[in-house]
Amino acid sequence: MNLTQARYTSFALSALLMTMSIWAITYYGLNLGIDFTGGIVIDFALPSLAGSDTLIPALHSQFGDLATLKASTTQGQWQLVLPHSSQWQDPQQVMVQISTALSMPVSLIQADVVGPQVGQVMFEQGGFSPTGCLVGDHALFGDSL
Repeated sequence: MNLTQARYTSFALSALLMTMSIWAITYYGLNLGIDFTGGIVIDFALPSLAGSDTLIPALHSQFGDLATLKASTTQGQWQLVLPHSSQWQDPQQVMVQISTALSMPVSLIQADVVGPQVGQVMFEQGGFSPTGCLVGDHALFGDSL
């Protein structure tokens, strides 16, 4: 196989993949997680509840589409993620709402609050990485690239 032909083929494939990536980011946008947007992560226990069949409708009735629920690896433990934009920022209030909706006791295990300013700093500093890589490559390899 001609190496020059392989070089042009790989360049065309790379350009196509980059174009598709830029289009996907432009069309769908970035789905930033709680680390970037801020919010609250609550770990809680419901020992008498085995599955999520009753928990998901109860959470939906209390928090709407804002809440994201994940099952823990430990039986009866759950993780609830609420975005910063929600009105529910106090973990104790959230536990009361869940307990009321399910008519059973809920135990708070851990709650972590992440401010949106942390994500803003990470997002801004993340833009420096490609610039640093380009400057480093140019310093190491010069114009040979």
